[in-house]
Amino acid sequence: MKSFKIVILLIIAYMSMGFSIHPFHASITELKYNSEHQLLEVTVRLFTDDLGMAIGEEILIGKEQNENQSQKIRDYVQKNLIIGDPSQEKALQLSEVGQETEYDISFVYFEIRDFTLSESYEISQTVLFDQFEDQANIVNLIVGKETYSDYFTSSSAEKTFAIE
Repeated sequence: MKSFKIVILLIIAYMSMGFSIHPFHASITELKYNSEHQLLEVTVRLFTDDLGMAIGEEILIGKEQNENQSQKIRDYVQKNLIIGDPSQEKALQLSEVGQETEYDISFVYFEIRDFTLSESYEISQTVLFDQFEDQANIVNLIVGKETYSDYFTSSSAEKTFAIE
């Protein structure tokens, strides 16, 4: 577990430095429960050049995406990030809030409205697995002061998060 935390810290540190060429492929997804507004706030952070490869278009840093490019990004992330609630026996609907690019990291924001906390969630995070064999996706689910984290690879792209 300690080595897992070190890997997460190294990836976060690297992603915050803003290098344009990177020797590994990773994304970080944060799912944060907002009890006051009954929302699940979702942030997906990806290397901009990797995301551009996935949608088949270069994403220019410092430039606002046109609506067509924004739609491609939205569709791609929604297709590859599935959050299921076993108690409701369905996938939850991600509604996009916005997108932005800082340095070489793209942020895609979603929310799930009228979110009710359940005992567990089934999460499939396959972003960029279609592009890179070594792609790794870290997902953090934050509920109150508790953080539940897991590491997704192409061989383990679906996980269950049990809320205690």
